[in-house]
Amino acid sequence: MLLLLVILLSNNIFSQDKSLRKKGITFGMDYRRIYDVNVKVTPDVKVPDGDYYSNSLRVHVGYNITPKINVSLGFGADKHDTKNISYIDGTLIRVTDFYTANTLPLTLQGTYFLKETKGSFFAKGEIGTQLALGETLDKGYLVSVMVGKQFKVTKNFNIDFGLGYNLQQSKYSDLSIDKTIRNGLFWSLGISFF
Repeated sequence: MLLLLVILLSNNIFSQDKSLRKKGITFGMDYRRIYDVNVKVTPDVKVPDGDYYSNSLRVHVGYNITPKINVSLGFGADKHDTKNISYIDGTLIRVTDFYTANTLPLTLQGTYFLKETKGSFFAKGEIGTQLALGETLDKGYLVSVMVGKQFKVTKNFNIDFGLGYNLQQSKYSDLSIDKTIRNGLFWSLGISFF
């Protein structure tokens, strides 16, 4: 019985549906795992090798302007983690086994679908700001680009998978650091409704 359910769902998810994406309001949510490959800190502080990564959850509401173009507003929560890092500037400033920074991004996203049919490949761009609502949240900006594939599950429900690049700047209020710029690669898994 379970095998039959898996076969039916996989056939539905990966089938070539010829139905067109219609104009109208869309809703979605995605999870991103960002692997920071370059972290720059100012004032000029040497940042040793460490494990820099971020987890991001985004919710967005958009509108299909045409069957190929979607514009949306997004809101999310990002958690940036650093493990086993020490900040060194000639002398030891601080050693920490684990540091966490939190941001609340507010974004504008634009998505271009390769085909007008559902289940298409897509390219997405995103710009935004990070809201600072307290001492533990850091303000700044972000820019990201992503390419991916949308898999149709039902008439109005899709699963989206993508790979991308993320650039994010954060300003800190609780350290002797003015700002941090993170460059990272990410994968994204999301759902969308329309």
